[in-house]
Amino acid sequence: MAAYETITFDLERHVRRDAGNFKDRRYALFSGIQIHGPGGSNYCWLGKASLLVNGVLSPLVLSTH
Repeated sequence: MAAYETITFDLERHVRRDAGNFKDRRYALFSGIQIHGPGGSNYCWLGKASLLVNGVLSPLVLSTH
């Protein structure tokens, strides 16, 4: 879990810096963990989804419908 948290923190920091240089950019950030299972199976855990617009990072709510 430490690697996931570190990568997420670094990704958010990077897009905030980039957004400071390019004001018109928007970002959708998705972070999580992918596990390669036996027999070619794959599993994905979505940890965090965020949207960065005008330098403001806010949660991105995904609907299950």
